[in-house]
Amino acid sequence: MPLIKPAALLLGLTTLAACATPLEKCVRAAGVPYADALEKKVEIEHNLYRGYAVHEERVPYQRTSAHISSRGGMGLSTGTAWRTKETPVYVDMENQRAILKDIDDRLPQMEARWKRNVESCRVAHGGLDHLLEPAPAKKGMQEVTYSEMTAGDEDLPLITVEE
Repeated sequence: MPLIKPAALLLGLTTLAACATPLEKCVRAAGVPYADALEKKVEIEHNLYRGYAVHEERVPYQRTSAHISSRGGMGLSTGTAWRTKETPVYVDMENQRAILKDIDDRLPQMEARWKRNVESCRVAHGGLDHLLEPAPAKKGMQEVTYSEMTAGDEDLPLITVEE
């Protein structure tokens, strides 16, 4: 099972946040809940596949290195470096399955909301047709048309655009 985060594809569209246009900022805001849900889904699937979760922690360690100066002298230096320490952690598998089911049940609505919000961004700021690609297919999800996904979703709020 590859350890790839599909949410990275969605978030990759907005990596240049510091120089983002109002349209890009709006699209990024529209995609955050959906991308978060996709990332959580992948994390839980990996937990279920492995049988445990992985806790990542950045920890310091002392590093000693030898060097030769331009004049031919030798020396040693020490410094602090950082590494990522991964530790297996127990998780309640039944709870993980329940959370995964909840996410799977909500993803179609979240994708539909994301598409409507992106459309609102496009209307408010112009452009964006190249970003309206469908999300990657999920295992176990059937194909549903956009109109089917939005049916009955009228009560879900759209992102409001402030200028």
